[in-house]
Amino acid sequence: MGRFYQDELGSSLGPGAAPSPATGAAAAAAPPQRVPAAAVPGRTKATFLHLLVPIGGPVGLAISVVVGLFAGRDPRPLVSGTERAILRFVAQLVVLLVVGVTLTLAEQKQWAIATFSVMAGAYLFLPVVAAVWTYATGRVFRYPLWDLVRRPRR
Repeated sequence: MGRFYQDELGSSLGPGAAPSPATGAAAAAAPPQRVPAAAVPGRTKATFLHLLVPIGGPVGLAISVVVGLFAGRDPRPLVSGTERAILRFVAQLVVLLVVGVTLTLAEQKQWAIATFSVMAGAYLFLPVVAAVWTYATGRVFRYPLWDLVRRPRR
């Protein structure tokens, strides 16, 4: 069976990350030793940060950005990686918003509606998936808006 999408992107932080070419064939042959999800420090806070995005509405989104930029600075790898992932996700949502508004102003209503639909679906659905996945695995979830069109490194 193939590896999980997040593993293919090499987005995992901490123990169990995909081996780099510099580690050699011996390290690549050994199965990675993964820390149980319950033992990963910061798992609850990282899950809460993901859930704050859709549940809190615009205020939750703003709080997630403020925590990620200024207030958080949590030294735990899972929490800091989650803060960076949320910031990238918000930047992707802003790009979709700008594209949608531009299409609306250009009187391309059908494309604008499609863009806003993708944006709304991603905003409401992906953070919940990320929260569940982060809590269950204890690893950082990359929001795959742009990565769906990018081929993973082999």
